[in-house]
Amino acid sequence: MTENLYHCIDCTYSCKYRKEIHEHCATNKDPNNYANNHGWFSTEPRKIARDGTWLVGNIGFDSGSVILGDPCYVKHDEALFCEGQKIQDEKGNEVTLENKWSDFCAKISSNGHLPYISNGMFFTGSFGGDVEAPITVEIKNGQVAWAKINFSGRESRLRKIEYDYEIADIEESRKKRRLVTKECESN
Repeated sequence: MTENLYHCIDCTYSCKYRKEIHEHCATNKDPNNYANNHGWFSTEPRKIARDGTWLVGNIGFDSGSVILGDPCYVKHDEALFCEGQKIQDEKGNEVTLENKWSDFCAKISSNGHLPYISNGMFFTGSFGGDVEAPITVEIKNGQVAWAKINFSGRESRLRKIEYDYEIADIEESRKKRRLVTKECESN
């Protein structure tokens, strides 16, 4: 028998599947009492990155350019590829968008190699093509404090990122009505 992975924090309900816990919590929460919101947690082991400076891995660049940004900004940039996407115009009419990928590429190449920001995204290029670039991160308190891409392709002398593992403590989480974790062995 498989152990139940999903647990309600406000009662003793547990189940195997995420869909079941969502249904339970949605059905049982009290809209007039925020303290009785029937939230849920999972007992799947979680990886927690150890503090330090680590090599995460390498990424490849063929075009010699890079875009950094939140995917929601990229998704909504009107100059991106959106062929066939349907939206409503200001009058409420359904409109099918054309392919704007070439406009997007022209926008990037018009700035050449200069770094710039547009629609919440950072663009830069001109560091050559066909590069494997190491990515380094600094982890502080289990969170990424900064990340660095070494476009020169030089290998990092840092070790690969190391992790600790934690799991939700079911009884303590329910008692304190918030997620409480404890260390566990890796899978």
